[in-house]
Amino acid sequence: MNRDKKLAWIEAISDTTIGTLINFPLNFLLLSITFSLHFDVLETAIASWGAFTVISVLRKFLVRRYFSKKIC
Repeated sequence: MNRDKKLAWIEAISDTTIGTLINFPLNFLLLSITFSLHFDVLETAIASWGAFTVISVLRKFLVRRYFSKKIC
């Protein structure tokens, strides 16, 4: 396996691992908040989607920047 493919795999696995470590507690927190606010299923889904989207884009941006610096 060449160096670029190996780094791509490492980046993908790292990003997924970081995502899991962030998303599990975030999901618990969001569900706790939405339940305490008596959100219905649609409101909970929209709130979760928005939070997960923002966090995942930011996470991917930071991981990509980290691995871009490693390659250069």
